[in-house]
Amino acid sequence: MIHINAAPLPARQRDAVGSEEKIVATNEFYYLVLVLACFAAFAVGIGLAMIRYRAWVKTTGQRIQSAE
Repeated sequence: MIHINAAPLPARQRDAVGSEEKIVATNEFYYLVLVLACFAAFAVGIGLAMIRYRAWVKTTGQRIQSAE
């Protein structure tokens, strides 16, 4: 049977740990917020357009044809 001694863990570097553990406002975070805000704005825009379209169809008396 082979017995392997585990090496001790290396000492943590103070500067590297401090910069990686802090999750504060970085450029990546701002980019994520921007992308999520764009998707939310797109969804709201599509929803409002659908509501306006349905109202327009109702006022003009047209029938909405389904793709069935």
